Amino acid sequence: MSLDTRGIDPQRLLPQSLEDRLLGWLGRTGGFTLLAGIAVLWAALVSWSAADPSLTHATTAEPRNFLGPLGAILSDLLFQTLGFAAVVALLAPIVWAVDLLRNARLENSRSKIGFYPIAILTIAGALSSYPVVSSWPLNHGFGGALGDGLFELCARIFQILNEDRADLAAGLALNAAALTVAAKSIGLDYEEVVQVLQDQADLFASKERSQR
Repeated sequence: MSLDTRGIDPQRLLPQSLEDRLLGWLGRTGGFTLLAGIAVLWAALVSWSAADPSLTHATTAEPRNFLGPLGAILSDLLFQTLGFAAVVALLAPIVWAVDLLRNARLENSRSKIGFYPIAILTIAGALSSYPVVSSWPLNHGFGGALGDGLFELCARIFQILNEDRADLAAGLALNAAALTVAAKSIGLDYEEVVQVLQDQADLFASKERSQR
């Protein structure tokens, strides 16, 4: 007596349908977990206060952060190192989480995850290129310590070409790089966006001509 194994991959532990269902469940669970983690981190960031006790500010006052002492320390550390880039950095993971919840998988995950840390750093550098308002409570710029360091490095490079406009050139270069790399980490293709807008414009123009 023998079993008919035709159509069955001897190296596969589970049937294809069951494996696909399991991977889909894992993908959506991962998306939900990621979204929950982002919500917790967002709560810590939006309730950040420079007056809360942290690694850079010793005080006996009770933390007002939504996550308590841990949230106060974490949010202060992120703002000190990345500035507002810590908040902007949550955008890409939100898009990833939505993709996982909808499709149970993340398209081009290696490319998106690979560009992500570069996007955070360039966004921080771009934010540091803007002048700081007097109400900003930190000693660093809007991009934190890392953003300030990257901006100063780019400015020194541009000083070789033109010392008077080095800061402006560094700011423009970092802003352009931040937009480009951030789009890569999200999975946004500028060429596709331009093509869609062009198609919509052509469609609108054709409707206008037909109505005349």
